[in-house]
Amino acid sequence: MKNDPLQVLVRSEGPWTVAEVVGELSYANAARLRAALAAVWELPRPQQLVLELSQVGACDSGGMAAVLALFRRVTVRGGSLVLVGTHGPMLELLKRTRTSALMPMYDTLSQVPALPSNGGPRLTPQPA
Repeated sequence: MKNDPLQVLVRSEGPWTVAEVVGELSYANAARLRAALAAVWELPRPQQLVLELSQVGACDSGGMAAVLALFRRVTVRGGSLVLVGTHGPMLELLKRTRTSALMPMYDTLSQVPALPSNGGPRLTPQPA
């Protein structure tokens, strides 16, 4: 795996944070994913996080470890993590390690029923 830059585009959609990941999710780039989501952990409510991974070209064990660390961090705080667009070697790795059973997975963002843009509920965050 070469060290391609990783881009993470983060936006809010109702109570959800959608992080679109573009590039190679590898050990060398995992810190970029963590840094891009650092502000999410400052929110006073449980995180509802969607990782949109359709533009991830490759994922190694370091990238998978970063996804699992996000899963742990979100669920410990009472939130949830949804994966969208997993494909190729990353999807195979998720299935082989049975990690796919831990997180809901969808092919596209339009299939995530809880997103407000898809008709899901718009929750009002509780005051801190």
